Amino acid sequence: MVADRQHIYQTIQTSLAHISSYIEQESPDNYCNRIETAISYTDTMIADANQANANTFTNAHKADIYKSKMAGKYLPIPAQHANNNINTPARFKAWLGDTYLQRTVGTRQSAIQRLSQETFKTDDNPETYEAKIRQYILGTNSDGITTFFTTLKELWLKRQPSLGSRDSIPNQISQTPAINLQNKSQSDNDSI
Repeated sequence: MVADRQHIYQTIQTSLAHISSYIEQESPDNYCNRIETAISYTDTMIADANQANANTFTNAHKADIYKSKMAGKYLPIPAQHANNNINTPARFKAWLGDTYLQRTVGTRQSAIQRLSQETFKTDDNPETYEAKIRQYILGTNSDGITTFFTTLKELWLKRQPSLGSRDSIPNQISQTPAINLQNKSQSDNDSI
């Protein structure tokens, strides 16, 4: 018996169950590759269904699966991108890559600029400083951020701060480890 479209969708959904909706947890290319792999488990089933009944499961159906996995700032998905309908996996990937660059990389570049203008003021302590700049570094390597703030707090406490004191803050901050604000994936670095 040849599978119908509903059976193909159900089989693919089983493979997709462990893939959460896309909210930038990885690069768009890596995420789309995982979806493509999940769909590929049904390639034989799709080929048999299309041979028995043309257009049972087309690229447009596959594109709908990719679209169904989007969330957050990636919704709603427009019908077209670059004057083309988003009705194939390749066109979906092009839209997602461009949208990622517009909504994420541009935002990160602005955050880096604002972060570079922040200063540790005499009335700051590690907690107030962290609260001021954490908004700029969300979405970066969380281990690096935790290490940075832990080191900052240790240096601040070692200094035995007194309110209103201005001694050696710049020297101590320069000793803290740098935060790697680059995205974890190489594809993101290439697109910057």
